[in-house]
Amino acid sequence: HEQTFADPKIRLAVSENLKLKGYDIDSEFEIELVFVEDLDLSDELMKLFKAEDCDSKSIFNFGFVVVERQTRSPIRITIPPSET
Repeated sequence: HEQTFADPKIRLAVSENLKLKGYDIDSEFEIELVFVEDLDLSDELMKLFKAEDCDSKSIFNFGFVVVERQTRSPIRITIPPSET
């Protein structure tokens, strides 16, 4: 995931998504791995992390989720259909 989040386009897209959720954040945010059980994820969000198009599916299956460090907001990256 470090390589994924090194891409400025992905960082910008994630920061814009977090802003839409009401967070005051820029593309210089920090990420960390947390245990899924430490978050209160809805059933719908759990399904999204298990989906084939989720870049984080493998770490989710090991019990982890990438979050933005300050907000603790889970980050889910979708793989474009041409790459799945």
